[in-house]
Amino acid sequence: DFMPCEVQTVPWNLEVIDNSEDALAVVTFADCNGNDTTIVIEYEAVKLSTYPKIIDYGLNDVGQQKDKMIYIVNQSETKASEVNFLKLRETNQNFSLWDSSGTIPLPSEFNTPLVIQPLDSFPLIVRFDATIEGEFWDSIGIGDTCNFWFKGYVSALVGTPIIEVSDWKFPPTMIGSSAFGQFDIKNIGTVTLEIYDYF
Repeated sequence: DFMPCEVQTVPWNLEVIDNSEDALAVVTFADCNGNDTTIVIEYEAVKLSTYPKIIDYGLNDVGQQKDKMIYIVNQSETKASEVNFLKLRETNQNFSLWDSSGTIPLPSEFNTPLVIQPLDSFPLIVRFDATIEGEFWDSIGIGDTCNFWFKGYVSALVGTPIIEVSDWKFPPTMIGSSAFGQFDIKNIGTVTLEIYDYF
């Protein structure tokens, strides 16, 4: 609020509605003598995303470890993007972030920002360790010093095989003769059952 033609200066500001999208403001200033000027202010959003956006590790056996490659992509055609933070939303879902070789765990915060050039990408590995049975999911977050978004989603199932063998009651049998029967071996678990021996 201000009093037209009386005050010499007026404080004002612009605020970006959605900092994940580009923005443009065209502002015209006019005085009481008919003079005016127009300025254009542009905001170029950080255009970071992950590819693929969703990774499904499928059904896994207990004790299995699985790695999948994911890319942090800078979709801007003109502006390099800095990544200061790279982390998972949860800490108890058995997912972890590693470098593209799978040998060095990545920090959740970079002391020196990771710079991704326009239309370039940064590869990394998301590792899943199937330590216990259950359903697991997590989100991958990336951001700079101003903004942080969860851009990727990972999920996995872990199961165990469960062996079930039916009983067989043999009928009365004479000494010196034989009887035959059949029993069933079933896997009522959620992953493949492999049988190596029986007695």
